[in-house]
Amino acid sequence: MCIKQEGRLEILPLRVSFDKPPVGRRHVQVLSERIPKQFAADVLAWIEKLERVQRLKVRRIAIDAPSDYCRPGSKRRAAEQSLAEDRINCIATPSEAQFRSKILACRRFLAHDGKANRLPNANQLWMLVGFELFRTLKGRYECIETYPQAVVHQLKCAAHHKSTKRGLQRQIVAAAQVLGVSATEIRARLQTMGYGSTHDRLDAFLSAWVASLDDRDRKAFGTPPDDAIWVPRC
Repeated sequence: MCIKQEGRLEILPLRVSFDKPPVGRRHVQVLSERIPKQFAADVLAWIEKLERVQRLKVRRIAIDAPSDYCRPGSKRRAAEQSLAEDRINCIATPSEAQFRSKILACRRFLAHDGKANRLPNANQLWMLVGFELFRTLKGRYECIETYPQAVVHQLKCAAHHKSTKRGLQRQIVAAAQVLGVSATEIRARLQTMGYGSTHDRLDAFLSAWVASLDDRDRKAFGTPPDDAIWVPRC
């Protein structure tokens, strides 16, 4: 969560000043339609409480997940195809029918004593949670889709992956320039903003930054408004 004050973007230190946010579930539990719906409802309730307690109004939310299934008959979403044309890799989003088949395959795998850590299609099941977040949060807030990997491509600091020490440092330096602070200070702010690994927190900040930008300061990969991934216009 970030707030604009006098043109500057400030990271809210919610880890030390507010309730812990809802926690995601394991891939196996996501196979139940109820779990993603409950998680999205819990996230909505958390944000609404944040607004009341902190006396804030959330203007826009950027979500690092596909907003919807791939359209039937299409090989890829327009947003993902646009990323590919710019040589930015991403995991393809299946159609609704393809997802139903994948879920059935997962259930058969588990029914035959398959190990949860070898669950097929695990790299796509998290998308089901993203769909529910969009459906639930869009009822109250403006929500846009973003993709931190595309954001760092725009910032010209994607040569090394964020999971490496060098890659993470380059991305932190770029984020520090966005805030107008030192890399040391951005690391300190990331520690108080929330939970997870440093690179996950950095992804969260970059997503919030995209959400904070005016329309003229961001651009879309794909076809707005429903099949687009938003990044800063650099």
